[in-house]
Amino acid sequence: MVADRGNGPDTLTEVLLGLRLDGVEYGRCLMHSPWAVAFPATRTARFHFVARGGCWLRTPMTDWVQLKPGDAVLLPHGSFHVLASSPEVILPLIYGHLSKRHWPARTALG
Repeated sequence: MVADRGNGPDTLTEVLLGLRLDGVEYGRCLMHSPWAVAFPATRTARFHFVARGGCWLRTPMTDWVQLKPGDAVLLPHGSFHVLASSPEVILPLIYGHLSKRHWPARTALG
């Protein structure tokens, strides 16, 4: 458990303690603008929690959604998605390639 200077668990730990998770992979990132990360589709759920700052989320089925500190997102079917510091950031091809089929034509990522 991650403690917050002796005052009990931090917010993320409190959220995760209430879930029954098997085969969990945990990562904690401190990002500096501009940034964008594409997450490939998986068969498992994906969970993101914004502790500080903020970011934007995009899936093939939704437009950009702003996430603020304290926001949590669960993608139950592990669909392809992008987290970015802003919708205008150019996405580097880190996890495979992106094609026009991932995004509607009206977006900058399309």
